[in-house]
Amino acid sequence: MSRKISKLEASRQKGAHQVDDQRANILDAAEKLFLEKGLEQTSMSDIAAEADLSRVSLYRYFPDLHPIAFEIAARMLQQIYGSITAGEANFDLALARKMMIAAINQFYELRDAYRFLGMFDQLYGAGYPTEELAAWYKEQVGVGMLNIQNGATDIAPEQIAMIGNCVMSFLQKLAARGDLMAEEQGVSLNTQLALLKDMVNVYFDHLATVNQR
Repeated sequence: MSRKISKLEASRQKGAHQVDDQRANILDAAEKLFLEKGLEQTSMSDIAAEADLSRVSLYRYFPDLHPIAFEIAARMLQQIYGSITAGEANFDLALARKMMIAAINQFYELRDAYRFLGMFDQLYGAGYPTEELAAWYKEQVGVGMLNIQNGATDIAPEQIAMIGNCVMSFLQKLAARGDLMAEEQGVSLNTQLALLKDMVNVYFDHLATVNQR
């Protein structure tokens, strides 16, 4: 038999849903502007206007741009991890290879996520605004690619961290400047992605040989 909730509890639940919806509205508006204008070129006034809110209302949810940028970065990482892991939990060398190749194969679908993360890394490359945001972001990243290797027996954490960082960094660069790089270097974006895939496979073939010794 379902529990009948009071009017007060129903009102509280409705209020909580409204807060969640408004936060999502703000984040959606900010993400759109960040991708259109750039992270450093977007202001709180811009976000308030895009979200159809007053600045006063916006500041009730976020004190400044930093937590908005961090929440969107976490959202982008979750989008990438969700796309390349497909819910698989038993991490080993074969799955690590599969994930890296999936990240490359899905570059076009995830291009905005890589492009935003490139902007994010550039802005916060020297450090985070507060210890609280640093701790929160570390916790969010902790459920992602670099920590799912827990329990693996045939691949070391530093090995997956190295190849993961290299693949992510190059995809971020391609997302931001890939078309210009293709024009300057005379190598199409698809060719660069194919060559990156070849390099990843060579690295994993090497790891498979070394780890069998």
